Amino acid sequence: MLESLRIAFVHNRCPAYRHRFFELLAQKFEVDYFFVNEHGTDLPPNSVVLKGYRIPKASDYEIVPKLLPALMQASRARKYDLYVCTDLGYFITHITYLVARKYNKPFVLWNGQWMEIAHPRRWAMRPLENRIIRHAAAMVAYGSKAKEFLVRRGAEP
Repeated sequence: MLESLRIAFVHNRCPAYRHRFFELLAQKFEVDYFFVNEHGTDLPPNSVVLKGYRIPKASDYEIVPKLLPALMQASRARKYDLYVCTDLGYFITHITYLVARKYNKPFVLWNGQWMEIAHPRRWAMRPLENRIIRHAAAMVAYGSKAKEFLVRRGAEP
C-alpha cells in the first residue's frame, strides 16, 4: 500500500543537500515534485519547475501564478494520496494546502520556521497559517526550535 502512495511534493527550492533525500523518496513512492525558479539540472525524477515572482517588501513572499493550475491538473490526472509542502509563510504552502482540502487529502507541513516574523503580510496571513497548523495531517519540523514554534501556534506535540 505505502509503495503505491502518490505524493505531490511542493517546495520552493531543490538545494544540493536535499537531492539525495528527494531521490530516495522518489524511489520509494510515486512523487511529483513542484519547484519554484529552480535552474539546476540535477532535479529528482518527475520534477516540474514553475516561475515565481518575488513581491518587493513583502517579506519572502513569492507569487507562483501557474502553481494552482499545475497542481489542479496534476491532481486530476495523478489522484494524489498526499500533499507535502514547505514553510508556513509561503504562497506555495497556502495554495497546496487549499488544493489538498479541495480533494479531501492529507496535507503535511514541512516547516523550519522557528520564530514569529514581524511583518504585516504575516500578520494578515496568520488566520490561514493557524488553520494550516491545526488541520495538517502531520508536520515535519526540522529542529527542536521549529517544533516548539509549531506547538506554540497550536500544533499537537
